[in-house]
Amino acid sequence: MTLFIGRLQHLGIDVKPIITATGRKRISYHIEGAKPFRGSKLHNGSFPKLISQRGVNCDPQRDRKAMEYAVNHQQVTLPPEQLINWSEINLSLYLPKELDTEPLGKEKQNKNKFPLNYDTKSLLTNQPIRTLINDKSTEDLTHEENEVRKEPLLKIHQIQESSDNKEEALIN
Repeated sequence: MTLFIGRLQHLGIDVKPIITATGRKRISYHIEGAKPFRGSKLHNGSFPKLISQRGVNCDPQRDRKAMEYAVNHQQVTLPPEQLINWSEINLSLYLPKELDTEPLGKEKQNKNKFPLNYDTKSLLTNQPIRTLINDKSTEDLTHEENEVRKEPLLKIHQIQESSDNKEEALIN
């Protein structure tokens, strides 16, 4: 694992191998210009697959120092003869089809807003609509701000109404 970490760092890839207190092993990678991604997003790039499929040897005691260095953004030093260059690697075996390089700022957060409920009265009266921002916070949006999200919600509302009508018809 020490050799693997050192080579990736030499190539400019930030790698974070972690073994939790419960023994669970995971690894993540970060290439400048892209957001970090889990090893499981790569072809045989997860911690267990590196060991079972790619021949990476991991001895937690031997590799502890290198793993701590990697997690703390410190360089693992290797002898020059053990380093490799990009020209020696067939990247198609390792990279995912596409890396998400979109910034993680406010623009991305705004795309992930989902209304908690759909109320046609609030749309018609232009009253604020309670909207989920993330797991812990909400915000009130006006009709104009919510206009983009209205169409998919309207379809859900119509589907719910039609299934309610079917249930009523079956009862009667």
